[in-house]
Amino acid sequence: MRLAPTLCIALLASAVLQGPGDIIAHEQTDLQIAALDRMIASRPLDAGLHMQRGEMHRMLGRWDAARRDYERSLKLDPGLTAVHLCEGRLWMDEGLPERALVALGRYIAAHPDDPAGRIARGRALALLGRHGQAAGDLERGLALETAAGTLAQPDLYLELTRALIATSDDNRTRALAVLEEGLSRLAHPVALDLEALSIERSLGRTDAALVRLDRLAAASTRAEIWLVRRAGILEQAGRTAEAARSWRDASAAIDRLPASRRSSAAMLSLKSVVDAALLRVPQRSPAGEP
Repeated sequence: MRLAPTLCIALLASAVLQGPGDIIAHEQTDLQIAALDRMIASRPLDAGLHMQRGEMHRMLGRWDAARRDYERSLKLDPGLTAVHLCEGRLWMDEGLPERALVALGRYIAAHPDDPAGRIARGRALALLGRHGQAAGDLERGLALETAAGTLAQPDLYLELTRALIATSDDNRTRALAVLEEGLSRLAHPVALDLEALSIERSLGRTDAALVRLDRLAAASTRAEIWLVRRAGILEQAGRTAEAARSWRDASAAIDRLPASRRSSAAMLSLKSVVDAALLRVPQRSPAGEP
């Protein structure tokens, strides 16, 4: 029985990814490759085994070995179209997205409703600066994953958002809607909220940006970081009295930190930003400003 292409590759990935954050365990993968070597020795005409070993080589950055296995698998079974997805990813790994497009186009022709191919091609197109086409593929891939009941990774929403905005500034509202969909589906990943916050600011939606920021701050123990962000938003909007208060609050929050944290390089850098802002921003409200 032959597994569906994407399922086969997903199973391969789970076999070689180990530990927190899905860090590739090279030693275990080498053992997997050794096991495949033995299987191939006994079944040299099994195209699927060559493809599997090629994927493991690719994940370890052994690109020449991966390519040899892919080529062998296609010679043994030209109908094993899952190899084209593997080839496309290999060309992407090597920094050659224009070559990836050829392989991925072949895969999509055989599997037009598989989100993996659309997403991979969208990423290749984005690297080539063809953002409109990239957005189309990424959007299609996201729709296919959603229809299949799969939760997309936050990165996919970010990539689609950036492709839309790179195509035209007029797409910022549409990009914000994409992020809101991701936030709803994925239980509010911080990365998506931060991206949405940036877009709100670029659209001049200061109050909406502040509401979003307050939600992020409420879930964090690092008050000083969010106070700095709040002050920056208010200053950008010309609300200098409110900005000054936030800069002062940020300075006070930093002063309340334990000495060991205050002396860290990151915190010293943040403190210098706050101190510069306190010198820059008027500390008294201009006439007529609340």
